[in-house]
Amino acid sequence: MKERARAFYPGDGESVARHDFGALSMLAMSYPADPKGLAEVYRAMATVPGLKAVQTQDALNRPVIGIRYPGERDLFLLDAQTMRFAGWGSLDSPTADGVSAVLKTALVDGKGKRS
Repeated sequence: MKERARAFYPGDGESVARHDFGALSMLAMSYPADPKGLAEVYRAMATVPGLKAVQTQDALNRPVIGIRYPGERDLFLLDAQTMRFAGWGSLDSPTADGVSAVLKTALVDGKGKRS
């Protein structure tokens, strides 16, 4: 899975572990995603050396799980209930610069049409 993810999301001179985390994060942000495929992405992410998970809140004060790469302050956020991508956070503050929160997702058939 990590090898396929790296091919999908090319790195730019970063370590293999950092590249894996970035590539797998991009796949985890995809919507809609097959639950089995998403589970495979998360299992692969769990094998990236040094990743840490923390319970925190997003910019809207919702409970999320923050995943961070060693030495970085940024957090890849997952909704604590659905395990879907919830945005980006920071160890410094839930409202720091660069923080984002996913409000809602929907499938769109065409302009102004939702499934």
